Amino acid sequence: MKITTKIFGNTDPGRVRTNNEDTFICTYVWDDRHILCAAIDGVGGYEGGEVAAEIARQTITEYVENAQGNRFLEIIKQAVAEANNEIIRRKDDDPKLSMMGCVTSAAIIDLDNRCINIAHVGDSRIYCYHDGELKKISHDHSLVGCLEEKGDLTEAEAMSHPQRNLIDRLLGDKLHSASDRNFIEASISAIPEGDSQYLFCSDGLSDMLTSAQIADVLGSGMTPESEVEQLIADANTAGGKDNVTVVIASIHVQATTPAPAPVPEPAGDVTPTADITAEKAVGKPVAVIDNTSGETTQQDTAPADNPSKPSKRRRWLWILLLILALGIALGLGGKYIINYISGQAAVTAVPAEPVKRDTVYVVNVENSLDDRKTVDSLQSEINKLEQQKRDNDSIDRRIQELKNELDQHSSYHE
Repeated sequence: MKITTKIFGNTDPGRVRTNNEDTFICTYVWDDRHILCAAIDGVGGYEGGEVAAEIARQTITEYVENAQGNRFLEIIKQAVAEANNEIIRRKDDDPKLSMMGCVTSAAIIDLDNRCINIAHVGDSRIYCYHDGELKKISHDHSLVGCLEEKGDLTEAEAMSHPQRNLIDRLLGDKLHSASDRNFIEASISAIPEGDSQYLFCSDGLSDMLTSAQIADVLGSGMTPESEVEQLIADANTAGGKDNVTVVIASIHVQATTPAPAPVPEPAGDVTPTADITAEKAVGKPVAVIDNTSGETTQQDTAPADNPSKPSKRRRWLWILLLILALGIALGLGGKYIINYISGQAAVTAVPAEPVKRDTVYVVNVENSLDDRKTVDSLQSEINKLEQQKRDNDSIDRRIQELKNELDQHSSYHE
């Protein structure tokens, strides 16, 4: 299996604001098979939003880089929770920053297992572009976002809604643990074969460009660097009313089918074995933060497909013929009686040295991996649908809560 990745990210203050409260993460972690990406948006209008975003960037990066083990979803969840709590601690130390906060969409991309582990809080977004289709794989934590996902608002209506920036979750609100489901939205998404692009962005992009406009750029065939710059330019052309942050991880997964290798004749007892070799590109991948791009190639070569196995009846015939041949050679041929009962071959023979046949076990690693991935993909789809069902129920409840809260605010202002 050959996997090629390119990553790039950038941020821009936009056309209206003079400061930039956005930041991002776009780097390889641990090795060239794991990527850490995030779009981080300091809450607009709150003093210290830029500070909160930078705290989140540093905390998430350092936590992930120093993390142990391979439970990547738990690692990214814990990193986001730690960023939240670090913002709270800094707010307690400096009263001037008491109103600061930020939102983030962060993920660890695991190329070994071909999946993306997501931790999300707020209204930044993560999209997946694959086979000409753009799909949002995060959920906006806002009233307008809930209404749009439920179909009560069109995309155009949501983009122009006066409450589109009213969020109900952010980092820096209060202390949280990584296990708090009402705080961090966590999910795992499988990376499909072929070309996929994962887009992380702040609402400065999604409020300015429609899904169709974003898809047009991602489907243009440009490099991730050019796509990032084009999206930022398009958002600014559309008004640039907010800071704009865009991170793109481009992933190409190509299944390789090597030519069948000859199976050597066994010599003596054979122990079933499987051999997988891995070939990696030379050179360290570059994490793109300063307008440069990185590329890494990962390739696994699996054994060739199994030759077709003979049927049990056919194997028995070969065994019987071998026994008869040996019996004739030893003058014992008349002492073998062959009976077929219910299609089964039964052999009765005079005492003699048993004839042993070595058994060769051919393990098709590539097919085994594909079967496992197929099962994993099906289970992932089931989990996703079950989660969507739960999300729909929770969205209904949350919409009603937000409407009640909005009514209270309206009554207060009146």
